[in-house]
Amino acid sequence: MKSFIILNLIGLVQLFLTVHSKAVADESNEINIIPETFVTLDKYKNVIVWRNDGNANKNLQPLVLDSEKLTKNISSNKTDNPSAIYYKNQLNKFELSIYNALEKICNQKQVKYLAVTITKLEKFKVEKSKYDKLVGRAVGAFMRDNQECWWIRSYEKSGSVTNGYVSKVTVKIVSEYTIAEINKYNSKILFTAKSIADQANKEKTLYKKLLYIHDYLIKSITYTEGEGSVYHNLL
Repeated sequence: MKSFIILNLIGLVQLFLTVHSKAVADESNEINIIPETFVTLDKYKNVIVWRNDGNANKNLQPLVLDSEKLTKNISSNKTDNPSAIYYKNQLNKFELSIYNALEKICNQKQVKYLAVTITKLEKFKVEKSKYDKLVGRAVGAFMRDNQECWWIRSYEKSGSVTNGYVSKVTVKIVSEYTIAEINKYNSKILFTAKSIADQANKEKTLYKKLLYIHDYLIKSITYTEGEGSVYHNLL
């Protein structure tokens, strides 16, 4: 009888240990949400007064991308010019995933998304305490390398942490222009840029080509106390 009681006691202890281990494992796999925060990008823009204070693209669904595909060199029209991706070349792989995701949605002939979610980031072992700094570095590097993305005013970031490491990051671009307006202005900008380049290429020397572009810009651009974008003035 005593041996039966002891065996049952041992069995209960083992059951308790198994349940406790499972509870610990479940707790370690718990996903903690990083709440959404707003970040201004005024320091990257020479704009004092914007068209309005609102976000013209609310409730847009983000493009979801796997970080494994974002740490590789994705196609870019700037890869042949290292100086054009100067800040990109200084990023670690976690930051590079965010930069490349922004490049994926912004550097397109037709912009379709203004929000992107990057998944499977936990392999980079970035702790939550470093989340703000690294996401900020990635977005800042993208803004410095891609001044032509004139429509980006600020952004909202959020994410999640799994097993103590950042596993997902969402970046939502805040713009006072709708996607339709962005594509409309971009097509005009590209048309104007191509017209300038075609005319400049008629000159025989590099000096005269650059001089033509310089003179065109001087004659065409006006400044109005920092309001709006120089791209709009060019149009």
